[in-house]
Amino acid sequence: MSQQPNQYMGVQVSRVTVLLTRARMSAAVAAACALGLAACSGDAEGTGAGTPAPSVAVSSPAAAETTAPSATAAYKPASAEGPAENVPVPKIPEAAKEKSKKGLKAFVKYWYETLSFAYETGDFGPMKEVSGPGCAGCGRVEETISERHADGKWLVGGKLVVVGSVIEQFHPAPDGTYQVLTQVDQEPIFFYLPDGTLKQQTKHDIGIVDVINAEFADGRWTAKNVEGMG
Repeated sequence: MSQQPNQYMGVQVSRVTVLLTRARMSAAVAAACALGLAACSGDAEGTGAGTPAPSVAVSSPAAAETTAPSATAAYKPASAEGPAENVPVPKIPEAAKEKSKKGLKAFVKYWYETLSFAYETGDFGPMKEVSGPGCAGCGRVEETISERHADGKWLVGGKLVVVGSVIEQFHPAPDGTYQVLTQVDQEPIFFYLPDGTLKQQTKHDIGIVDVINAEFADGRWTAKNVEGMG
């Protein structure tokens, strides 16, 4: 693979430099590990009840199909008092439907919006619509987040923001996928038990680096896999 320099976070670097200096778990898996996935270790901090939580939206476990809030339903952010209600379902932008470097970057941004929605709601419907069935990273984070939304539990926080991405060459690999190196920040996550006890929280995570392999077929992008660098 070519190692010609790219503009990454405003600095000229090669893909190998990024691999060596920014190696981290994926945004999805790092947070899942911090929330207690058995095979992982993270920055989780146990806390007692009464710790204030940010006004970040979360909702109770979703049904099998994603249901958009009604036009009159008010969006209620999550807090220590309970999960969010009527969380807006992310909408894929037209730019993310283009088979171009710009379109792929727009798709990657949208994909993380669907993951943020899953943190808020426990609903992976939108993410699954734009992810392949063999996406291993998707499956790992779904297992943990879904459990944290089950039986009256809820999460506050976890919103993911793409702060930069690099597409070294806009040419497909032999398997037909395009690779995107993405840097993501994630807000702290607060995990509440059904009785309102704050069971666990994670720190603000900055500079998580993921590799996304996406495929363009039938007029749309699909995330075939998402993995961290570490």
